[in-house]
Amino acid sequence: MLSLINEIGDGQNKFNLLVMLNDLQSASMNVQITRLTHVLLLILLSIWGYVESLHALFTLLIPAIVGLALLICNPGLKKENKVVAHVVVVLTLLLFIGLFQSRFRVSLKEIQRAFPGSKSC
Repeated sequence: MLSLINEIGDGQNKFNLLVMLNDLQSASMNVQITRLTHVLLLILLSIWGYVESLHALFTLLIPAIVGLALLICNPGLKKENKVVAHVVVVLTLLLFIGLFQSRFRVSLKEIQRAFPGSKSC
């Protein structure tokens, strides 16, 4: 990288390139900090919901388990490992689908109660 910077002729272009590289590096660090913060919040809120719940079901810990898996994948994401990135995307997508799955079931039951003569799909 330094050899590329040294090949650039005048000082202003070198300065502009260094500023751009610094901005990219700080943006990358902000993404890593944000990702780590979100994973830790996912774990902590899941454990809190489990502890405070009247019905301590194991399913309440699923987000914490996924959060731990995402936390384990964090070093691979820092190294820009594509396999790890795809694993993280799949885990996040499954967690996102699971978030709306229970609400979708409740919505279907509400529809069936509102229209007792209708057949479900």
